[in-house]
Amino acid sequence: RGYDKFYVNVVRFHSSDFDKDIKVNDEDVQKYYDAHKSELKTDEKRKVEFVHLGLTEEPQENTNLPGPLSQPAYSSVFIDRFIQSLIGGYGVTPLSPGSDMTAPGLNEQKTLTGTERIEGLQKLADSATDFTQALLEKGTDFKQTAQRFQLEVHETAEFTAAAPDPQMKADAQLGTAAFKLSAQEPNSDPIQVANGFYILHLVGITEARPLTLEEAKPKIVDALKKSRARELMSTKSGELVQQLREATKSGQPLEAAVQKAGAKAEKLPPFSLFEEETTKSQDEETNQSAEAKSEQPSQGKEPNNEPPSQSKEPKNEPPGLPAIKEAVAFLSPGQISDFSPSGDDGFIAILEKREPFADSDAGEKKAAFEKRLLDNKERIVFYEWLHDRQEAAGLKSTKG
Repeated sequence: RGYDKFYVNVVRFHSSDFDKDIKVNDEDVQKYYDAHKSELKTDEKRKVEFVHLGLTEEPQENTNLPGPLSQPAYSSVFIDRFIQSLIGGYGVTPLSPGSDMTAPGLNEQKTLTGTERIEGLQKLADSATDFTQALLEKGTDFKQTAQRFQLEVHETAEFTAAAPDPQMKADAQLGTAAFKLSAQEPNSDPIQVANGFYILHLVGITEARPLTLEEAKPKIVDALKKSRARELMSTKSGELVQQLREATKSGQPLEAAVQKAGAKAEKLPPFSLFEEETTKSQDEETNQSAEAKSEQPSQGKEPNNEPPSQSKEPKNEPPGLPAIKEAVAFLSPGQISDFSPSGDDGFIAILEKREPFADSDAGEKKAAFEKRLLDNKERIVFYEWLHDRQEAAGLKSTKG
């Protein structure tokens, strides 16, 4: 059944089609405010300082340090050459303030790859660790320590967890780390990003406070409209389902019944329940086998850790297809599903017909599906057993 071809029509419902007619008065707002006062608060805000140790650094116009020391992060290989040039007594082409130390020349930046990149990241990791260790010394000041390590200190404006400062958008974990800092633990551990490390220092916290009625009113109106729109959408969709089912009992064509109800049906391209999963599984096994044979680890080559799901472009499929598959999986041709909510919207699915699967590879696909199903069951049993053993041993299991 999972490999049968499903022909489905859907009637979609959008909450935006319902909330435009919903009115919220001041009395409604007051009642909601009184009932949810403890939940209606401003967002907590943070302000941090940070240093960035990176493989490359954009040129900067202003700096207090001359020449090569003007950069907060630079190539250790270039430093070695610079020092050796001073010892050897031969000249060095002077670098303008803000010049990039990862560059072999004045106005040229070098992108590190392979072994050189790995070694560069390791040196940066060592420097980041030394910096955080220095911050542990009693009475240490973040800016003074950064100056001692010749690192530039950047400062953010106040930001919330939902809207990080633009300087923190290099990696999502920076904003998360900022909201883990406290007055007792104001400095972060080194945070690795694509091309280096960040160390954060908490400057200040603006605590969340209760919203006044006027401040909370826009949120309250929006919440009430969405809630009432969902209720209205659920009621209208239930009425439509009932009308369509009665129409099928009387022999009336579904298309005519949908039009009579003032709804619009969307015809989806034919699909199978397990088609995509099987294809993906087979492709991954083939790719893994080919990679194992053709790509042997070589010195200086970085592993490709990109998940297959991220390295391939997403398939062009109708919105909410997984939920639609679930809704029609056990329907017979001509039947109508119940209303299925999907976020703020929802849909009704109508199974027009189902073509039985006929393929010379049917036996192989069935065997592959049964094997995958068995593997999943074995994995579940193993994790349950492992959890029981951990509990018996007094160990705490962690998620992730």
